[in-house]
Amino acid sequence: MSSPPAQSERKTTAASNGSGSSSSSSQSSLPKTPADVAELLDRSAQLLRRQEEVARLQAETAKELSRALSEARNAAASGAASGDAVAFARATREVVARGGGGGGGGASQARARARAATSAPAPPPPAPLPPPAPPAAAVPPALDARVRGEFDARFHSTSSSATPRDLRVLPRRIVLVRHAESEGNVDSHAYTYMPDPQVPLTQRGLDQATEAGRAIMEMFDEDYDDGYFSNAPSNSFSSSSSSHPIVSSATRPSSKANYRLHFYMSPYKRSRQTCEAIASAFPRGVVTRVQEDVQLREQDFGNFQDAAGKEREKAERLRFGRFFYRFPNGESGADVYDRMTLFEDHLVRDINAGRFSAGTSLVLVTHGLALRIFLMRWFHWTVADFLECYNPPNAAPVVLERTISPIAPDGCFDSMDCALDDPSSVRVHTKALYRLSPASRSVLKGCTEEMCYVN
Repeated sequence: MSSPPAQSERKTTAASNGSGSSSSSSQSSLPKTPADVAELLDRSAQLLRRQEEVARLQAETAKELSRALSEARNAAASGAASGDAVAFARATREVVARGGGGGGGGASQARARARAATSAPAPPPPAPLPPPAPPAAAVPPALDARVRGEFDARFHSTSSSATPRDLRVLPRRIVLVRHAESEGNVDSHAYTYMPDPQVPLTQRGLDQATEAGRAIMEMFDEDYDDGYFSNAPSNSFSSSSSSHPIVSSATRPSSKANYRLHFYMSPYKRSRQTCEAIASAFPRGVVTRVQEDVQLREQDFGNFQDAAGKEREKAERLRFGRFFYRFPNGESGADVYDRMTLFEDHLVRDINAGRFSAGTSLVLVTHGLALRIFLMRWFHWTVADFLECYNPPNAAPVVLERTISPIAPDGCFDSMDCALDDPSSVRVHTKALYRLSPASRSVLKGCTEEMCYVN
């Protein structure tokens, strides 16, 4: 019964012994004699002196760095930067950034590295730049594949330096055609039960498209009879270059004329039907390709359209502004402008690279508003100009004709080589080489003379 208290007493004694040894060890570290106190005071004084020396050296290093940087700035401002000052500043700054100023060796190291950097030999001067490449327009005609009726990727650019000197590389005409009369033109309720892309032409619209094809063919046949295309760059044309059914459906005999047509069309049904009727007016071999392009589609007015709601939206558009008003689930005129910018950018690249050379002209079958925005983007109309101009009639051709460049003298029609002897001085953008024909201006209500060319 007496053993548990004995164990408790032993544990207490051991604990007290442990604490005693701990306190005795801490007491042993304290100075016990006057000599120990004097030694401790001496070490403290030495530490304080060292800290003061470090602070002094850091201040000295900072002054040297500031002086070197000031000299470098002054030299750079005078146009002849001192390599010694810059090297000294860089070396000192690197030492300070790494904490080298923490002792007496920091400033010494900075000064040593600065002296080593300033005493090093100056680097050799940079090698001279190679001479600039000649502009694309300066390529000799013998090396320019475009004058042979071939595509040349070196000129696939919108830069004015890519504009060909031989104007025969450019399309003779760019013909824009609004689709013929559609069901939606005679009954706006057609859009309430029929998707806009599926709205077809009326019978009157089919007749209009056929008549437009004959009118366009007569315009090009007159050029051929006048000998305009007799000097066009040679090329091997073949209707098999496109498998589009419009190309292969031509029923007239092959033409001996040297002009060719490349069609672009909106994917909407009424545009496709218009394109088919126009292309069918030409003999086989004239239409070399028909290309569908979604960017030529009509402005999106929404999906299935509620007639009453659409009338309210159109009234609201007049109050808000016709160009910037965006229809619910649809587009604004500005949205169409953005996608037409992309289309024209790619078109000009292809024109400059010679894709439509050798007497090829373009026919674009699109929609009323898209056609006007094409002209707006091409001729740099303002928004106010656009709002003053209205859609052309259905199936009425709007023609952009290649014209004489302002830099070309009188009598020079086909080639810019007779304009200037210095090829590098030719800087005319491709769009500036076209203007709206007088007959086309008459079908665009509100179009002024200044809106017919690039200002």
